[in-house]
Amino acid sequence: VEVAKQDVAVAQKKLNTAIAQADFSAREALRFDELYKGGVVSRQVFEDKKRQAETERLNVEENRQDVAAKQQQVESNRSELATKQQTVVQRQANLELVLSGPYPDDIQAARRELEAAKATLKRQQQQLKYDREQLQRTQLLMPIDGYLVTSYLDQKVGSYLKQGNTFAVAEDDRNIRGEVRVAEYNIGEFNLGASVELKLMAYPNRPFTAKVVSIEPAASDQHSSSTTAKEP
Repeated sequence: VEVAKQDVAVAQKKLNTAIAQADFSAREALRFDELYKGGVVSRQVFEDKKRQAETERLNVEENRQDVAAKQQQVESNRSELATKQQTVVQRQANLELVLSGPYPDDIQAARRELEAAKATLKRQQQQLKYDREQLQRTQLLMPIDGYLVTSYLDQKVGSYLKQGNTFAVAEDDRNIRGEVRVAEYNIGEFNLGASVELKLMAYPNRPFTAKVVSIEPAASDQHSSSTTAKEP
């Protein structure tokens, strides 16, 4: 701002000098006009003085514009300085606030928010644990590898099973035990541990290899054992 003020002062001095010079040239032009009319000086001399007076007048206008521009620059610098001073004051206030530390009420409020967040997190963790336990209860696992032989399981969709209720029956297909009736006169062809070949009515073209594990006097009507899958 001080530099701009000095520029304004210099421009003002130049303007004052230009005004004085223009005033002098204007008076000289009037005087030479009278001399020209009286035949004392030539027209050329009169025209030169007239052009000089006009040049000095234009110089005054240029200097006035220069002074106005520099004054405007001073005002702009003054406004910018005021803005920067306000910024400095605001930052100083912020610095003092930081140095003074948080208010006790703010600290207590932050602590309460932290405790509330911890309590919410604990509840959500407990809910997640409960949901996982419930999800595990929705899974029915077979205790063996085999096939489900219970029909129409799709009709049980949406039904509720109490603990201990039978959901489906599964057969262990790793070892299938069967009873075959053999005529008494052919019984001598079978020995314990002997390998035999069977054909089922359902698979007439597919032979099955089996092993004799027992020979009874008469075959029963019971089929192979089965295993039930129950709700855990």
